[in-house]
Amino acid sequence: MRNILTFDIEDWSETMLELLEIPVRRPAYPTELVVHQTLDVLEMLKGRGIKATFFVLGTVAEKYPELVSKISAEGHEIGSHGYRHRLISRQTPEGFGRDIALARSTLRSITQQEIVSYRAPCFSITTKTRWALDVLADHGFQYDSSIFPIRRPLYGIPGAARFIHQVRTHNGASIVELPLSTLRYFNINFPVAGGGYFRLTPYWFTRWAIRRINNGGHPAIVYIHPHDLYERPPLPEEIRRRRGRRSGAVSEVILKLQALGRRGPRKKFVRLLDEFEFTSIRGALGAQQA
Repeated sequence: MRNILTFDIEDWSETMLELLEIPVRRPAYPTELVVHQTLDVLEMLKGRGIKATFFVLGTVAEKYPELVSKISAEGHEIGSHGYRHRLISRQTPEGFGRDIALARSTLRSITQQEIVSYRAPCFSITTKTRWALDVLADHGFQYDSSIFPIRRPLYGIPGAARFIHQVRTHNGASIVELPLSTLRYFNINFPVAGGGYFRLTPYWFTRWAIRRINNGGHPAIVYIHPHDLYERPPLPEEIRRRRGRRSGAVSEVILKLQALGRRGPRKKFVRLLDEFEFTSIRGALGAQQA
């Protein structure tokens, strides 16, 4: 079975600043680190003939259009990660609409691709922000991969459907939802196959989890930030200055978790590519709907 491989293309430092609501200096961010890390990922995929969906942040595309052009030229699907890495819960429906429209036009002007897939920053389509699916459908998006059927402080809808399904929106349209992969035990969903969960768990667990999902007749939705595969960069100066004064307990937990599991995730990722079949969202679902 072909699983679905996705990447969130964002600069770690910029993401942390946005998450902690610290003003982001332009043009200092995003940094070139996102370019180097993504180019390394592209080489790994190219050598194996794997295509994936790259959810690219608008600020990254605007500053590094040549990176987005290269991703597209190598046959990968370009999806939208929004313009800024800002939680949907911190936006109004009107502001969210402007954000995704700007990101989409930026990506489209670089790639000439029709941008039909979206992923929210920090998976921030929650019970309180389900209206975002209506806005996405209104803007012509066909696929969303933002809902994590788990409970977390900043994201997650614990009771959401765990596998690919269609969602009806307010105007009678629909959008296909691709929830992030989980396993269910004792009536609790456990996250697998992506991001920090991929970093922090042994490879055998990821392999076992994906096989279990596949044995149930479903593709796994794997998500990776290129920065997940490398050592964590130094904290931005803006965070170092404020740390301990304004960051708060939740912020400290986030920063500490971001430092864990950084030894060896690239090797685990290479094994993942070698042991499973992968394709993009459009590659998996476009053919089914054609």
